[in-house]
Amino acid sequence: MGKGERTRQFIIEKSAHLFNEKGYYQTSLSDIMNETGLKKGGIYRHFKDKNELMIESFYYAVKTVRDVYLEKTESASDELTLLQTFFEIFKNLAKDIPVTGGCPIFNASIEMDCRPDSELLPHAQKTMRNLIETISEIIESGIKNGRFHSNISAKEQAIFFISSLEGGLALSKLYQDSKYLTAVCENLEKYIQSFLK
Repeated sequence: MGKGERTRQFIIEKSAHLFNEKGYYQTSLSDIMNETGLKKGGIYRHFKDKNELMIESFYYAVKTVRDVYLEKTESASDELTLLQTFFEIFKNLAKDIPVTGGCPIFNASIEMDCRPDSELLPHAQKTMRNLIETISEIIESGIKNGRFHSNISAKEQAIFFISSLEGGLALSKLYQDSKYLTAVCENLEKYIQSFLK
């Protein structure tokens, strides 16, 4: 990786935490300059505009969470463990682990809700669709492998899980108390036991 690529990556990493914590439109160029120690020209040498930096930073934050999940599930032998690990990682988002500010998909989705013309919105929507699809595929695999009951609607359950988790995260952020998301995760962990044959 050349110096230019390293600088670009450095800007993305620093900006991702700012955007996720402060908001994509609340984070100013001055904030990014202060965080990176670079001047305006040093930033825009690597990005055509703030939108490009927002999108790259969003994907970096999402990748950070995904990488933690992949690392923790590397040796998982069954779908139940994959779902339990997903809940556990999600629970840590209320504690700003592994990214500050919580779930990057949730944060972008909420902020872009009032900005339908935002260039980031389709990226947040696509990423949420991918997340729902990933969870759905885990459930479908459990059904196919005979571990889960066959009458489960994988897609509906995936939507239910994500909605419950994001709601718990929203309450935890609102009250600055992780107990809400913890309660959701603990109940989902009990709930998925009913999937087992």
